[in-house]
Amino acid sequence: MKKSCFQKLIISMVFTLLLLSFFSLNTFAKGNHGEVAKPESSVVAGAYYKSQLVELNSPTPNVKILYTTDGSDPIDNGQVYSEPILIEEDTVIKAIAVRGNVNNKAFAVNNGNTHSEIAVFTFTFETRASIANKFLSFTYDGMPYRLFVPDHYDPSQSYPLVLFLHGGGERGTDNEKQLLSNDGAIIWATPENQAKHPAFVLAPQARNVMTEDLL
Repeated sequence: MKKSCFQKLIISMVFTLLLLSFFSLNTFAKGNHGEVAKPESSVVAGAYYKSQLVELNSPTPNVKILYTTDGSDPIDNGQVYSEPILIEEDTVIKAIAVRGNVNNKAFAVNNGNTHSEIAVFTFTFETRASIANKFLSFTYDGMPYRLFVPDHYDPSQSYPLVLFLHGGGERGTDNEKQLLSNDGAIIWATPENQAKHPAFVLAPQARNVMTEDLL
């Protein structure tokens, strides 16, 4: 009876040790000896109007990130990432995560354990004029107005309508000043805001009308 209990205890201990070694190996692989994951960007690559502050990170611990902002190879020309990157113009960030002090030979024979694949993040920027050009131009009863229609507009969906009323300085009939003089209407049609909150943007332009009473 005692022998049987002792055997069960031994088997239980061996099984526990096997489980511990399995989890330790997995942790070991994911920590310093597993495949290195590509860097990730805190800002989704795409089109923007306002400047963006981009943070780079890798899901793999204990790595450093090399990057470039001119589209060149980060292996040859990269600098070590240490702080967020301010992007204010069209930019291509290329980044690679590296484990340890990797030399050129290690890069050449990489099997995924010394460095990641190169991640590419492309950022383009719109101007006030380029966004204004996306507004359709209309006239109603002599009043000019501009209308922005959301990208990928779906007639089966409902969208909010943003109405922008300009100040006195934008009066006229050119149907442009209410868009180009400031960001009042434009800001709602920027790629970053439309990505979060798709909406129609309506910007009428008041005419320079002088009544007899005012003369």
